[in-house]
Amino acid sequence: MAWLAWHGFLGGTMRAVGERASNGAASAVGAKSAQGLANWNPEDPQTWDRRLAWTTVWVSILSLSLGFCAWFLVPALAPRLNNVGFSLMHRQLYWLVAMVGLSAGTFRMIWTFLPPLLGTRLLVAFSTAVLLLPLAGWFWAVQHPETFYAALLCLAVLSGIGGGTFSGLMASTSYYFPKSEKGAALAVQGSLSDFGTSVVQFVTPWIIGIALLGGLGAPQIFRGAGPARSVWMQNAAALYVPFVVAVALAAWPLLKSVPIRADLRNTQFTYVMNKILFALLPGTVLLSCSSFTHKNPEVAALDSLHGNLLRLSATVDSLSADLSPIEQQRAAFFLVSTYSLVVQSIIERGDPAHPMLTEWMDPPRKFAGDNPYTIYTQVPVNSTYTYKLSGRKGSYIYLGVQLYGEESGFNLPTGNTSLPQINFNADDTFDIYIGGTRPAEAKNFLQLSQGDHTFLVRQYFDKREGNVPAGLSIARVDSSRVPGPDYLTRIRRANTLLTDYVLGTIDVVALLRENAMNHYPSRSAQVRQPKYGGALYPTKDNRYDGCYVQLQKGQAMRVHGRLPKDTLYASYVFYDRWYNTPTYPQVNCFRTMNEVVLNSDGTFDLYISPEKIDHPNWIDTGGLYEGSYSSRYMLSTETEFPTLEIVSIANIKPL
Repeated sequence: MAWLAWHGFLGGTMRAVGERASNGAASAVGAKSAQGLANWNPEDPQTWDRRLAWTTVWVSILSLSLGFCAWFLVPALAPRLNNVGFSLMHRQLYWLVAMVGLSAGTFRMIWTFLPPLLGTRLLVAFSTAVLLLPLAGWFWAVQHPETFYAALLCLAVLSGIGGGTFSGLMASTSYYFPKSEKGAALAVQGSLSDFGTSVVQFVTPWIIGIALLGGLGAPQIFRGAGPARSVWMQNAAALYVPFVVAVALAAWPLLKSVPIRADLRNTQFTYVMNKILFALLPGTVLLSCSSFTHKNPEVAALDSLHGNLLRLSATVDSLSADLSPIEQQRAAFFLVSTYSLVVQSIIERGDPAHPMLTEWMDPPRKFAGDNPYTIYTQVPVNSTYTYKLSGRKGSYIYLGVQLYGEESGFNLPTGNTSLPQINFNADDTFDIYIGGTRPAEAKNFLQLSQGDHTFLVRQYFDKREGNVPAGLSIARVDSSRVPGPDYLTRIRRANTLLTDYVLGTIDVVALLRENAMNHYPSRSAQVRQPKYGGALYPTKDNRYDGCYVQLQKGQAMRVHGRLPKDTLYASYVFYDRWYNTPTYPQVNCFRTMNEVVLNSDGTFDLYISPEKIDHPNWIDTGGLYEGSYSSRYMLSTETEFPTLEIVSIANIKPL
């Protein structure tokens, strides 16, 4: 509503000035050399130049279209800024877009008075050339996520010039036409100039995906609703620069100024109001900056992380709003677990220069398809340094170390070693060196490559109680003084991973629902290519298959097969819809291969259901009728997984 009021007020002002200028057109003010016309009266067919009038219209249309492109550039870019590394809160993004409209309205008041002061030729050339300021500014800013928010607001204000020139160029065009044709000319100019708004909205998503002229500046990694990819956000501004330069230069030889005298006395009130409002604009900018920015960039990044958590919470809330209370509790547990993990593993312990261990799963936290009674330990690394991972023999049946790099936003398994390859010391301890160069004393070594960022240690146990873990420790054994990522970088990294982890989990489960409802997916199904690779940490030693489980009352999923041959370890696990196991010390939601009770023919049947089943292989879902199921084989040559089918609990025979 406020925008409509502004538009009506500015439109009335524009028409008033245009009519005064037109009525005073006969009062010529002498020759203006080659820049203008000595005499001009559009009502006199003898002096009116139709070709010049319509040339003014077409050049003005080009200028206004480019102005609208610059004006709507901010709304086209703002929703994508956080996807390329910025840490802006939603309200800050809203203010960027709102500031463009506010400044455009203010600039329209200013441009209303420029036609008689500057003349059409200079006005059109200047109005076009000044667009280089916001275009150049945004070209630079989108490549630098560390840009202060106040600078982004100022660029948004400058982008408003593109919308502000409309009042001046429409008024100046009115000087060139007799009353009988003025309406048609202004209608053509006003309607076609809006073409720029469509151009920027249509072209921006396409143009940022390609490298212009071999790449104008470095690409950014775009992380959003799809695989991470390279984009060139600066292209959205760079595209229009050559056209702006061409139109600004063309305006000078093609246009002429008509002899119009500015009558400021008759517009004194409007002029004073314009000055007052213009004086208030910097204060509005400062108010916005002081209200919604932080002088401390780390605090600003934390605020953005908090805002991202709120946004993701809203997504999870919408997906769980109509579910049962236990399902809603699991949804909240998923968010808390994920947020807890990214804060601890990335912000608190995510400096590879000072490595620390993070246990993914502990009593209050689960994540990403956890396997019950398995210990997952994460450590950040960088190829600049050399590390020593130490531990001891325990009761684990498998211990594996998997290095991860990154490719197109996905975690890429690189180096790997596991228990059969690990050489122990005489005292049953082990040391695994991880780095770019193998130390002379290293019995065990993993080569770090450029881009490797993390390793995970997995410890599997075949018992539920009395397990003795490896007692891991990590230390650097190099002399490098290269610092690790600062606190701000780690907060921003945590923000990115929070999105990947939450949306990645939702995405994988959604793809399972679409492609693997109560059955395994086909090998070509989309579930094999999830969107958010940052949430996935594959290992070369495991093989998996699974499906989404959806049961009705009185139903169970039957898992039928034979125990895998030549397999170190196998588990059959039920997860909730957020890919977390129920609380397995209280809810028996899984079986390992050593726990499965076999049929007389050597096969087995597992039954997955929230309803109690009188069978030793009942897998309890903890009251959940939906979730996911996974078969997991460790160091196995087996390629066949058990079959799946939905059966009636009433038809299940006791073993």
